[in-house]
This record gives sequence, structure tokens and C-alpha cells, in this order.
Amino acid sequence: MPKDHFGLQLALNALAQFCAGPTSALTWALYGDVADYGEWKFGRRSTGLVYSASLFSIKTGIVVGGFLLPLFLDRFGFVRNAVQTTNALLGITLAFSFAPGLFALLKAGALMIYPLNQKRVDEIERELAARRAAAPETKPA
Repeated sequence: MPKDHFGLQLALNALAQFCAGPTSALTWALYGDVADYGEWKFGRRSTGLVYSASLFSIKTGIVVGGFLLPLFLDRFGFVRNAVQTTNALLGITLAFSFAPGLFALLKAGALMIYPLNQKRVDEIERELAARRAAAPETKPA
């Protein structure tokens, strides 16, 4: 995109953020579905484990990304607070556009093989509700 089209850049960025906004909430909803699936398949509820494992993954990704990015940029000759070479600019472009895009494609591929869809989640929820209704009531001591 030409550098002098600042208004277009803002509009595209706003559109991208508008489209990306709901993904965070949807991701956390998927974790609840995973917990339901685990209870349905294995008979044990592990909601806390599912959510803590996801937070661990997020934090680990932040640490690994924060560690690898400077190493990656260094390979392209990036020098902080300096006019960047063409090779350094290529590294910046790869690091902030193509590499995240590749990871997004990998995530999309993972979602293609994700075994839960809305129909399956609804079936699991109905079966869990029936199991819970049939289970004897236990009272805390």
C-alpha cells in the first residue's frame, strides 16, 4: 500500500481490528466447549485445567515471541535507533506481516480438524444434562 494513503491505511486497520475483535471472546467460549467435551468423553470436569493450560500457552507464547523476535531481526541486520538497511526492512516486513500470516494459516488448518462444531456441542450439552439429571444428588459434608 502506498505510504501516502494514510486514510486508507487507517480504514483498513480499523476494519481488521473490527473483524479481529470478536475472536478473543470466541476463543474463550471454545475453551468452555473443550471442558464440556472432556467431561462428556472422560467423565471428569476439568474446566480449571483447560483454562489454566490456555493461559499458560498464551504466556509461554508471549515469552517465546519476545525472545525470538530480536534474534530474528538481528539476522536481518536490524540496528535499534538507526536508519534501517533494505535487508533489515525486509526482516521487519517478514516479522510483522508474513510470519504472523503463516501462523494464522496454521491456526486455520488446526480449526479445520477441530472435532467440535455447534451441532456436536449441542449434542454433548444435551447428553451431559441428561447424565447430571440422572446422577444421584450428593450433599457436601
